[in-house]
Amino acid sequence: MNFWNRLSIVALMSTVGTTLYAQIPEKVGSLLQADKDAAALAKASTPHQAFLSIIDKESTFYVPSAVNAYNYLNNRPNIPDVLNWQPTFALVAKSLELV
Repeated sequence: MNFWNRLSIVALMSTVGTTLYAQIPEKVGSLLQADKDAAALAKASTPHQAFLSIIDKESTFYVPSAVNAYNYLNNRPNIPDVLNWQPTFALVAKSLELV
């Protein structure tokens, strides 16, 4: 095996190891499941109900500036909305912050 092949393998292994170390599967899985549950609720009832199910009184929405999510949802007109999404990817930082 020549030098460049060995270097490529070492670079690949160090990249894979770093990527796997940063992800916490139970956090990513629970984040995706919560988002999938909200998506199903939005489809079955309304997006308003779905968003209320995943926020608390301290949550923030950026619409486009930061606002309290609870107040924002409860003070907007309850227009019949249609919202459909399929969450498939999430990142959780090593510090356990959601990205």
